[in-house]
Amino acid sequence: MNKQPIAKLNLIDKAIGYFSPETLLKRTHARMAVGAFQATGYITGGQRKRSMRGWWPRRKTADADMLPVRDSSVASCRDLAMNTPLALAPLVRIKTKVVGAGLTLQSRIDRRVLALGDDAADAWERKTEREFRVWAETQMCDITLGQNFYELQASAIYNACLSGDVFIALPFKPIKGHPYSLRVMLIESDNVSNPNDMADTAEIAGGIEVDDFGAPTFYHIKNAKFMQTQATWQKVPVFGSQSGRRNVYHLYDKLRPGQRRGMPLLAPVVEVLKQQTRLSEASLMATILNEFFTVFVRSNSGEGLAGGYVPPDTVVPTSDDGTPQQDVDKNVYELGPGNIVELGENEDISIADSKRPNENFEAFFMSFSKQVGAALEIPYEVLVLNFQSSYSAARAALLEAWSFFRSKRLWLVRGFCQPTYVEWLTEAVTIGRIDAPGFFSDPVIKNAWCGAQWAGPGPGMIDPKKELEAAEKAINLTLTTHEDERIAIYGGNVGDYESTVRRLGREQKLIESEGIAGGTAQGAGDGTQPTETQSIEELEDGR
Repeated sequence: MNKQPIAKLNLIDKAIGYFSPETLLKRTHARMAVGAFQATGYITGGQRKRSMRGWWPRRKTADADMLPVRDSSVASCRDLAMNTPLALAPLVRIKTKVVGAGLTLQSRIDRRVLALGDDAADAWERKTEREFRVWAETQMCDITLGQNFYELQASAIYNACLSGDVFIALPFKPIKGHPYSLRVMLIESDNVSNPNDMADTAEIAGGIEVDDFGAPTFYHIKNAKFMQTQATWQKVPVFGSQSGRRNVYHLYDKLRPGQRRGMPLLAPVVEVLKQQTRLSEASLMATILNEFFTVFVRSNSGEGLAGGYVPPDTVVPTSDDGTPQQDVDKNVYELGPGNIVELGENEDISIADSKRPNENFEAFFMSFSKQVGAALEIPYEVLVLNFQSSYSAARAALLEAWSFFRSKRLWLVRGFCQPTYVEWLTEAVTIGRIDAPGFFSDPVIKNAWCGAQWAGPGPGMIDPKKELEAAEKAINLTLTTHEDERIAIYGGNVGDYESTVRRLGREQKLIESEGIAGGTAQGAGDGTQPTETQSIEELEDGR
């Protein structure tokens, strides 16, 4: 049987009950209800529980939670990335592991839908990949002529993680001598904002105008140049009014319904990173001061040190003719390596013992790193590139990290690489450089022609022997292919699989023409061949 909470009367209750029993009854019922509420259910902020005091969270929409603090969050994260190694680490780690030298196109058309044989499909895919490299490997694909497509990928994901989002426009700008007019324009997060910096409204917030369903209809892009005093805004529709072509893509991580803008990757760990920065700076300064050897000299004669000693690195003002001026402030005392500092009469020096170097610094640093890594889904071993545990632990950390990197790669492919490839292929078919029957007649056929995979750097290997044996077993069990395993281990930008096989074939023919089998000369000098049970080492030992 559940026991009902018993309301105890205090002196105030008794006084109220003496004059108004009805008021006392209501007061007692209210107190019992509050007590029952606090005794059951989840513990939340705003309760009277002692440990929850001072915490009053409120429910808000995604935009109400994020947009008011977004500018300061972006500024904080950028400052940390420029000045804090631990803040820069996840950003460069993502850029390197997700993109590396670039995600390369692997055309994979739907042969069944297009009713193409393997030979014809292979030829079409190889031609399309060659043609795409004509556009992607030059800086002509960039509207600013500053980066090729692979470098644009790295810039896009870095800025999306740093600032929370990045916008991609795909305008057409013909360039003489180049067959394609499609260009990529990366728009920094700051340049999408409300016109004239007006306050957010239900219709326009964060520079994005939405319809009744919350879908973006217009992006308000600020046209501001360096040192420009007056900025203007251009209202760019998401889709072309006549063509229906998408004008702007928005690359950001949408975590909540109704969220218009992205938040920086480092936003949840800003405070941790800043405290770690302060700890590092304080420990470094204290350690440096602890290593200084400074002599303080007090002169009772009042004449000071001979020659008027000036501490090292002190900037002494000079006259126009180069002679030193005698207005150096002698009351500025600086510690330094080998400094001799004169103290004035009745002056003394007292230095607190800094107890440096701090023996707990590394433990604190690792604790901060683990918190940052847990929040960003990057194990701290990968975050700080510190692998001192066992093979199994190191491999588990890498596998966990690569789950995150692969999801980020797929996010980049879906939000940037594949849409750009579809736009490029549409232009290539339009101008006749690629033949794709039915491309414009049926969306299913167009989608079949646009099939592609994007291969990037692989995770590498900790123990090549074990991992290659695992790959060989997976291939033998028909769970994967040689090409897929090669891409998974070495990445997709180290040369395609077919060219690798062809080169191996040429090498094998050369080996056989020189009388070499299996990488060893035919015969070990005495006309014998090593058997399956007899190793080369045994033959060399004469066994």
